[in-house]
Amino acid sequence: MEEWKPSFVMVLVQFAYAATSVLAKLAAHDGMSMRVLTAYRLIFGAAFSLSLALIFERCIHILFFSLLLSTSLLHIIMAKTYKLRYYFETERTGQS
Repeated sequence: MEEWKPSFVMVLVQFAYAATSVLAKLAAHDGMSMRVLTAYRLIFGAAFSLSLALIFERCIHILFFSLLLSTSLLHIIMAKTYKLRYYFETERTGQS
C-alpha cells in the first residue's frame, strides 16, 4: 500500500487541478469578473495553505514557516504578475 501512495496523491492533485479549471471556466462563462475570480482563488488558496500549515504545525514547526513563506511569496508574485499584465494590456490598447 505504501508504494501506491505517491501515485494516488499525484492523481488526486490532477483531479483538483481539473476541478479548479472547470469551476473557473464555469464562473467566467456565467459572467464573473476575472479580477474577482482571481482574488477569490488567491484568498481560498492562502486559506487552504494556512489551514494545512496550522494542522502540521504541531508536528514540525519549520514546516509552518516554510509553507507560509512560500505560499505568501507565490501569491504575491501571482498578484504582481496580474497587475503587470493589466497595466501592459491597458497601455497597449490605450484604455485608461
